[in-house]
Amino acid sequence: MRRARRGQDASRVRRRFRASPVGPSPSPRHPLRIAVVGAGPAGIYAADALTRQDAVPVAVDLIDRLPTPFGLVRHGIAPDHPKMRAIRDTLHRSLEDPLVRFVGNVDVGTDITLAELRRHVDAVVYTYGASLDRQLGIEGEQLPGSLAATDLVAWYTGHPDADRARVEAALAGVRSVVVVGVGNVALDVARVLSRTAEELEPTDMPQHVLDVLAAAPVEEVTVLGRRGPAQATFTTQELRELDGLADATVLVDPADLELDPGSEERAATDRNVSRNLAVLRGWADHTATTGRVRLRLRFFRRPVRLLGEDRVTGVEVERTAVDGDGRAMGTGELEALPADLVVRSVGYRGLRCPGCRWTSGRAPCRTSPAGCCATGRWPRASTSRGGSSVGRAASSGTTSTTPGRPSPPSWPTRPTACCAPPAPLTTWWTRWSPGARSRCCSTTGGRSTPPRPRSAPAAGGPGRRCTSGRH
Repeated sequence: MRRARRGQDASRVRRRFRASPVGPSPSPRHPLRIAVVGAGPAGIYAADALTRQDAVPVAVDLIDRLPTPFGLVRHGIAPDHPKMRAIRDTLHRSLEDPLVRFVGNVDVGTDITLAELRRHVDAVVYTYGASLDRQLGIEGEQLPGSLAATDLVAWYTGHPDADRARVEAALAGVRSVVVVGVGNVALDVARVLSRTAEELEPTDMPQHVLDVLAAAPVEEVTVLGRRGPAQATFTTQELRELDGLADATVLVDPADLELDPGSEERAATDRNVSRNLAVLRGWADHTATTGRVRLRLRFFRRPVRLLGEDRVTGVEVERTAVDGDGRAMGTGELEALPADLVVRSVGYRGLRCPGCRWTSGRAPCRTSPAGCCATGRWPRASTSRGGSSVGRAASSGTTSTTPGRPSPPSWPTRPTACCAPPAPLTTWWTRWSPGARSRCCSTTGGRSTPPRPRSAPAAGGPGRRCTSGRH
């Protein structure tokens, strides 16, 4: 019964295409061509979902500004996390699909305009993420010795855009470090700076990174959180790893672990919070040991000013309290912390894609006349569009030019052949019929998710079954 309904649903979608007056129906020989801008995990998962569904034939071009795929899996996960970085092996398998082509070293908006790209594809999906850091907005933030976590992470993961000179100058002679933020990235930074040279040697960090970190005489790393431990966003696994460092002692002030009623209620209903509190309470009796790095976790403190003239020498922080709405409120109690380096890790913001509509730094949810998935409706092939054709798949080397169907663009740089692999993912592509007049999508979690048509079954229902484990 499931197979019959699955075939009926796919046939219904194909009939809608055949009824279209603007071009031929997609076929295995001439599939819909989708451009996915951003070849990180979200982009590769999107390509995998598009090519795995069987309602409409689809071929995907994965476009990335960098010469290599995998995004933050390659240039975001800390190198001392080899198990997490191994997801690249899973992602790599998806790029072996002949319907998925990786095109590296192409910056949409610079090497090719969005208008040019749209002329050659049926839809564009944006999955390029949020690559810019958020600032603290306090005095002294621009002093030498003040870095964004994005800059430091890019440097120690070997990102080609890393400002090596600036980061290495900031790390020279550093003894005390303050990391602002209590997310996983903040803990990654604190952990990497607290590790010994022997611990970092087996990682795939570039040699110049290992040399600089080995020469940095770090003695103390302080992680600051504006609110309490119940509001921290790091995961328990990341937190526990701090206690396994070879030459560092984790220190927690027992007074910071005293919870207000709102935090107690949060801990009672959130397992991650309760587990984090249990770990932190286990460290409350730790004491500093001579010769070991002191890794302090301090809560209810927010930076108000970076001290220093020619470079950072300290951080002025204010004691805070959490109000009934969970917001951090200043108490007026100030304290100065010594710091040779301040690393802010307080979130990311997106970079506007040239040619896209943009509202308040968030992905728009509007209809685009050119037909771009992340900015509006799903376009159908038009007889007025065309262009020079290139290889349909980098691995096959075949070419095709079809009247009435858009041809792949001639990329301004030579396509970089690579492999790509996504894990099974249930998404809207299987049931998102291109026949509807307008589709509006919202971007959450790095994945565009437009509303499902009324006639479409829920994920995991008749049709392609959900294998992601999320339904």
